Amino acid sequence: MKALRRVWPITVVVLLVALVWVANAQVTDQAAEGRALAANCFQCHGTDGRAVKGMPSIAGKDAPSMYSKMREYQKKTDYKNIMVPIAHAYTDQQLWEMSLYIASLPEHQDRGGGGEAVQPGDAPGVNSGNGGEE
Repeated sequence: MKALRRVWPITVVVLLVALVWVANAQVTDQAAEGRALAANCFQCHGTDGRAVKGMPSIAGKDAPSMYSKMREYQKKTDYKNIMVPIAHAYTDQQLWEMSLYIASLPEHQDRGGGGEAVQPGDAPGVNSGNGGEE
C-alpha cells in the first residue's frame, strides 16, 4: 500500500505531462495548417496580414470574428465580392484554422482599410511612361 501511495503522484504527473505534450502537438499542427492556408490571404491583405493602401489588414483580428465573417461570405451566392468565391473554397475546419493563425499575428497599427487605392507609380521604381525609372 505504501508503494502505491508513492507511485500514484508520479503516475499523475506523467499523465499530465503527456496530456500537455499531445495538446501542444495538436495546436502546433493546427497553426502550421492555418499558416499554409492563410498564405492565400496574404496575396491581397499583405505580408503576414498587414496590408498597404486600399486593402484591410487582417493581422491580429480575433479568431471568432474572422471565422464568422468568412462564414458569412460562404453563405452568399452573389459573386460580385471577391471574398465570396474565396470563402466557398474552404471547409469550416480550414476557415477556423486560418482564423486561429491570423489571430496569432501581431496586429498592424495602420489597418489600411479605407485608404486610397494604389495607383501606378506609387511603388518605388514603378512609373507609367518612363520604363520604371524615377
